[in-house]
Amino acid sequence: MNALTIGEQSVSEIMIPPEEIVALSIADSPDSNFKKLEAHPHTRYPLVGKDLTEFRGVVYSPALFKRREELSAGDVEFTELAAPTMTLSPDTDVSDAIDQFQAERQELALVIEDGTAVGLVTVTDLLETIIGDLEDPLDTDEDVLD
Repeated sequence: MNALTIGEQSVSEIMIPPEEIVALSIADSPDSNFKKLEAHPHTRYPLVGKDLTEFRGVVYSPALFKRREELSAGDVEFTELAAPTMTLSPDTDVSDAIDQFQAERQELALVIEDGTAVGLVTVTDLLETIIGDLEDPLDTDEDVLD
């Protein structure tokens, strides 16, 4: 895809499917959530209740690590650190989705169909469909680690 064909691809074609979404849950202990953060390093995570049908917001991992002691002690709740959840329809085209990300000043959206989360997409996912892979500072290069 390139800038000339941006309106021809929908969010559903590039979204992360629900079985691959790593979400933090208010039903889990802070320790369990931090283990997820460490095992699956990302900048942002959806925050849910028991499952993806109970959206609570989006949390920023650096803010969580900064408040780790307070979260672990129960002095601060994960929901207090969550931003509103942005949602997109699966048939939203990439161009419109980018516009919505800009308008809402968000970087992660749940893709919702009939009230159910059917995927997740980030603004980076959308931009990469146009310009190719972008290096993420949290990504690790296995060759460098060996």
